[in-house]
Amino acid sequence: MRKQILFLFIAGLLLVSACTGGLPAETEETQVFTPTETSAAQTEETTVEPVPTDTQVPPTPMDGGDPTPEAAKAARRALADLLGIGENEITINSIEQTTWPDACLGVGQPDESCLMVQTPGFIVNMTAAGMIYIYHTNSDGTTVRPAGTQPIPFQPFDAAGAAGVTAVRFLAGELNLPEENISVTGIVETQWPDACLGLPGKEELCAMVITPGFLIQLQAAEQTCFVHIDREATNVRYICGSEGSAADERLAADAAMLFLSQELEIPPSEMAITSIEAVDWPDGCLGISRPNISCLTVITPGYRIMMEAGGEQYEVRTNRSGSVVDLPPGQ
Repeated sequence: MRKQILFLFIAGLLLVSACTGGLPAETEETQVFTPTETSAAQTEETTVEPVPTDTQVPPTPMDGGDPTPEAAKAARRALADLLGIGENEITINSIEQTTWPDACLGVGQPDESCLMVQTPGFIVNMTAAGMIYIYHTNSDGTTVRPAGTQPIPFQPFDAAGAAGVTAVRFLAGELNLPEENISVTGIVETQWPDACLGLPGKEELCAMVITPGFLIQLQAAEQTCFVHIDREATNVRYICGSEGSAADERLAADAAMLFLSQELEIPPSEMAITSIEAVDWPDGCLGISRPNISCLTVITPGYRIMMEAGGEQYEVRTNRSGSVVDLPPGQ
């Protein structure tokens, strides 16, 4: 009987040991499963598409940032303060990099002493209330000055107005004159016959393509000048002359074109010059008498220019430089 009890006791111990020894294997299997499940989750997270790289890069001017130089912003602030309007009411049309001849940015006053040192800066063209304003600045905008003696608009902003402003600025640079000494005396829209705007350089090859633009007459000190410019004001050519210059015939032709264009209200591209004849007119009125107009009786060299427009013939008379132009009565 005791042997049976002992046997049963030993068998029970063995059974308990067997049951207890199975737990570690069961636990180990669970631990293996848990990391696997976690790894799968992590793998799923890493397969999510990343946010596009360009949204993580700080914006540059090409990405929509403000590319306006600080100097131009300073000019806009100055104009806003002058006019008593918000900066958002002012449009910056163009910013041109330049080097001023002095610390006064080329617009020093007569009683002002300017340090004669080359000063890098900008020409800032702005529109406010439909009018153009030109400001000169240094490179960082710490010095800002309106162009001219008065910060006033040049003229309404349109293609012709912008071309006129560009012509004045261009001619001032070419002739080394202050812009205030140059004035626009006439401007008409036209179609130039080629990419050289009808004023090719020596041995220059010009693409024969119709180029919209403007013919502009300017008075620069004692000279009469004509500027040929395209509509975008990116191609600018000019011709100036004085008594006896080789350019006089070209000047007279331009003067006749502009004069007749304004008289007939048609563009120069719809006219043609059929002949140009050098003439010594008997007086300062080019031999044309008008009531209540006195003429200086002095021989006046000039040109008789025959032109065709709208099927009609016109005689246009000019002095040598093109500063005086007239049509005989009856035309």
